[in-house]
Amino acid sequence: MTSYEFLLLLHVLVVIVWVGAGFTMDLLFLRAERTGDPQELGKTGQLQNWLVPRLFIPAALATVVSGILVMWDGPWSFDDVWILIGLAGWIASFGAGFLFLKPQGERMNDVVAQYGPTSLEARRHALRLSVVSRVQLLALFLVVADMVLKPTADDPWTLVILAAILVAAAAVG
Repeated sequence: MTSYEFLLLLHVLVVIVWVGAGFTMDLLFLRAERTGDPQELGKTGQLQNWLVPRLFIPAALATVVSGILVMWDGPWSFDDVWILIGLAGWIASFGAGFLFLKPQGERMNDVVAQYGPTSLEARRHALRLSVVSRVQLLALFLVVADMVLKPTADDPWTLVILAAILVAAAAVG
């Protein structure tokens, strides 16, 4: 096994952990929402708050570090459009998680304490978190598609389709 193959394997594994954990949390929140039980939704939120520093942040950081190492050890460069898209997707996802989802998830505790778990304010806050989280997850799946398809500037339709999917999801959200 070459160093490139090892780094690529490491990169793919940490991406699977990161995206898989995000997908699983989304399913758990969907399940909790469908029960209509605020206690279940609260427990799911607590689980996510526990996982963020222990799983999501380390996996996200390992993804970008291993991806950069793969690029340097392989035939890729920062001039490749698909790498720039991947980095932009990582920055957007990590930024949304760190700057919006994490603080707003922590604020949810205050909202529930002040207005109650079944209040309109708590439901609005939960919906806002849910929409941003799901658009963020879709963005991660689109970054995975970008990494697999490796579109170039000579392949505008792939870029247009990926962008259209993201814009449509954000608009629906």
